[in-house]
This record gives sequence, structure tokens and C-alpha cells, in this order.
Amino acid sequence: MKKITLQEIKVPVCTALLSVLFLFTQVSISQAAHGISIDGKLKYPADFKHFDYASDEARKGGTLVLHDLGSFDKMNPYTLKGS
Repeated sequence: MKKITLQEIKVPVCTALLSVLFLFTQVSISQAAHGISIDGKLKYPADFKHFDYASDEARKGGTLVLHDLGSFDKMNPYTLKGS
């Protein structure tokens, strides 16, 4: 009786696993909408004027001044700064 090696069963097992995974995938149908929501129901209609937390009577215009603390190259603080 011949021993079955890992090399001989690797491809059939991987093929079977991928076939099972493809069987359980769902196909979603997309629909055009004016917004996106996590729970499926949009809070505001397509022609809303302002958000509930913002006043439509607020002052408009002006300037916003932000400061710059330095450059940003990467998330790791322990590496050297980039150029």
C-alpha cells in the first residue's frame, strides 16, 4: 500500500476548500441612493436643507486658522524622521 504524501493531497484539498467558500459567498445587488447608512435606512431625504445638529441660521463665511506642529511621514514614532 502506497503512503499518501502531503504534496499529493495539497491541490485537491485546497480546491475543495475554495469551492466550499465560493458556495457560501453572497452576491449583493447595489442600488443607487443619495447617501449611505450602516443600518440600511437613511435619516435624511435627498433634498434636506441642514443636519439636525447644525443651525441653518448660523453665521456663514470667515476664516479658519490651523497651526502646523511639524511634518508627517509615518505612524511609527520610533523611526527616524523622513526627508
